[in-house]
Amino acid sequence: MLAAGPVVGLTGLAIAAAGGAVGAVLPDLDVRDTAHPWRERLTRAGAAALLVGALVFDAVGGAFLAREAAARGAGTLLVGAIGLAALACAARLSAHRSFSHSLLALAGFAAATHLICPPLAPYVALGFATHLVLDALTYRGLRLFWPLAHGFSARLCKTGGVADACCLVGALLAIGVAVWRTLP
Repeated sequence: MLAAGPVVGLTGLAIAAAGGAVGAVLPDLDVRDTAHPWRERLTRAGAAALLVGALVFDAVGGAFLAREAAARGAGTLLVGAIGLAALACAARLSAHRSFSHSLLALAGFAAATHLICPPLAPYVALGFATHLVLDALTYRGLRLFWPLAHGFSARLCKTGGVADACCLVGALLAIGVAVWRTLP
């Protein structure tokens, strides 16, 4: 996360953080009835805000992402956008921790993002994969090899418990250190 390919400094960090944040919330597109709907909305809004912030940083810093996306061509962008929309719909319609928490969804979202903007794809994939790893640690687990019925659970912690909070604090500390190191 400390560099976004050829884009370095705060812009590269913003791109990496935004891509990771968006990737991390994609698996939970399947969440419809939650005990804490405000938390889901806040998480999604935060990821969207990070993405907008990264795009603003990118625009100010030379529009690297915009140039990369434009270089893809209209047909490739359209296929990527349709792919993202189809995957988002499939995730939204699936049962929780099934399709949207699978390696198939991870590969699909990474590939569709790559079609639209290749430099962002590794960070989306890393955020998505991190979400899957953390959910695999919970008692509920996930269906990593969807459509196969058998799921996986390490049964180490509870969703929303102390382990989740520690992971969040650790990630925020890592981002803080990365920002500190990129400052002049």
